[in-house]
Amino acid sequence: MFLFKQFFKIQPYMFSPFLKSPFAHFLKAETLIKKLTPMELLQTRPIKKLLVNTHLPGKTKRSQKGLFHRRIIQSGNQTCFSEKKTRRTWYPNVHEHWFYSEILERKIRLHVTSKALRCMRKCGSFDNYILLTSPKNLDSIYGEFLRRLMLTKMNDPGFKVPFLSRSTDPSLQHNQHHYLTRFLVF
Repeated sequence: MFLFKQFFKIQPYMFSPFLKSPFAHFLKAETLIKKLTPMELLQTRPIKKLLVNTHLPGKTKRSQKGLFHRRIIQSGNQTCFSEKKTRRTWYPNVHEHWFYSEILERKIRLHVTSKALRCMRKCGSFDNYILLTSPKNLDSIYGEFLRRLMLTKMNDPGFKVPFLSRSTDPSLQHNQHHYLTRFLVF
């Protein structure tokens, strides 16, 4: 009876209009990125700080720097033949993939889930996926940053896209340097 009274006291407050919606943290990340001016988009340090310091509840930091399309770490029970249950976790199927953005005119390396890759295939391209996917499904601060960059580049063709972290392959730079030094010696 005591527990029922406590639940009855808490229950009316659960449906209060002052409580935040379950997707309030997506809106917070979206508004943080939308408030950035084109001059602030050019500065890479504040963007990196925003990516590192902003944490959405219930999401991993890794998912905020990539495109996970609402895939999260899940946990549950693994059941054997004798119905004995043991706890286990299921991780999203994450790949590191290179994408070429026709709007930004550069290659971008991202951690992407197989679900996001499938959605990109359905949308037609990487740029269409970033621009047309809702913030709730995109579920990434870096994805919102890319969307903002693409929109400013589409509105102002003279806008120079800043250096994106991981936008060039260091191994290719090393190979080019090695190739040049090998043939310039002769």
